[in-house]
Amino acid sequence: MLIGGRAHSLTEADYVGEAHLDFAEINLPNHHHASQDISALLQLKKKYNFFLLVHGPEEGNPFDCNELRSSLLPQIKILIDFAAALEARVITLHFWLDQRFIDKPIIEEKLTILETMMNLVQKKRIKLCLENLSERPSDFEKAFSLFPELGLTLDIGHGELLSPRNTSYSFIESYPERISHIHIHDNRGGTSPEDDLHLPLGEGSIAFKPILSALCRTGYNKTITLELAPDILIQEKEKLEELLNAVQSKE
Repeated sequence: MLIGGRAHSLTEADYVGEAHLDFAEINLPNHHHASQDISALLQLKKKYNFFLLVHGPEEGNPFDCNELRSSLLPQIKILIDFAAALEARVITLHFWLDQRFIDKPIIEEKLTILETMMNLVQKKRIKLCLENLSERPSDFEKAFSLFPELGLTLDIGHGELLSPRNTSYSFIESYPERISHIHIHDNRGGTSPEDDLHLPLGEGSIAFKPILSALCRTGYNKTITLELAPDILIQEKEKLEELLNAVQSKE
């Protein structure tokens, strides 16, 4: 697999390059500044010979579709142009679809907003991936049925939350062909956003080997982002490589 690091600024993207990772997943905090950072990011891309992926902005109020249309959609349009300029072929987006918390009429309207996003990315030949937050596989069933090109960014850390068994297993079982990207980080389980600790690998409760083994059995060999502080990327890359080597040697 190709291993990358999350970067919320140009400085963090530079850390990713210094760690000799394969790519940086860019998440600039203010979408209005994205265009002015294109030149600097392209210089880093050339300097370190890595490639770039893009992470979307925070969703905002996930229950207010009017706000999503008026605020989020314009940001996504800018982000898609930003990704195209960086030759980034994958955009990951938080777009909460958990049916335990969101009423069906709101989800139906959110799917029409998602349709607009899908039309935008397809014009640029970019893969849009939804990231699992608290959702279970059934929460993505309608979206995947409607949009054959929609991908999944499987967040292994999020899978440990609000579930007695990490939901990564059920996502791998249900949608192996949709998994286009992976996020990895550790935590100790829990039921709230505050429990999403993004700990170094091995400092939480997640059993990574069986999850990675399940992924390898599907033939997954794409990208995986260490969603961790940039100053620990070198040692965390080594940990992840050890895990992957141990899993792949048994397959």
